[in-house]
Amino acid sequence: GDADRIVFHSQDSDGKFILLDGDKIAVLVSSFVQEELRMLASKVPEANEIRCGIVQTAYANGSSTDYLKNVVKTDVVVAKTGA
Repeated sequence: GDADRIVFHSQDSDGKFILLDGDKIAVLVSSFVQEELRMLASKVPEANEIRCGIVQTAYANGSSTDYLKNVVKTDVVVAKTGA
């Protein structure tokens, strides 16, 4: 679960509680970092060497993995789970 990590939440316009799961958090953080890196690279060419990546498990939502790879353009690595 996500309880041992960071948890983000919000409320919609009706005041309904919305909890963001780990996959959504990974997409949000990676999107932000990628945008910051693009802006930095436009001013500092050497910044093109900096890469952003996400490590997921096989339990991650496949749609989030595809979105990270194809839309956000983030490197995604799948880590083994269990022993």
